[in-house]
Amino acid sequence: MIDKFLKEFGLTRYQVAKISGVLEATLSLANDKPINSLSVRVLQALAMATGLTPGEVLDKLIKQEGNPII
Repeated sequence: MIDKFLKEFGLTRYQVAKISGVLEATLSLANDKPINSLSVRVLQALAMATGLTPGEVLDKLIKQEGNPII
């Protein structure tokens, strides 16, 4: 799920790890988790790398997952 999100921004997990300081292994594990179980640390890393707020990242991920509420 995270890889698809990052593709929209032309980013990889490796680049996010370098920008945010969060281990690439952490991002790799998070990639296979459902959105509602992502840690704040992962959301902050994605936000830092994309220039969005953590809330905007979460909204985009939920929409990407197909949740009709957002």
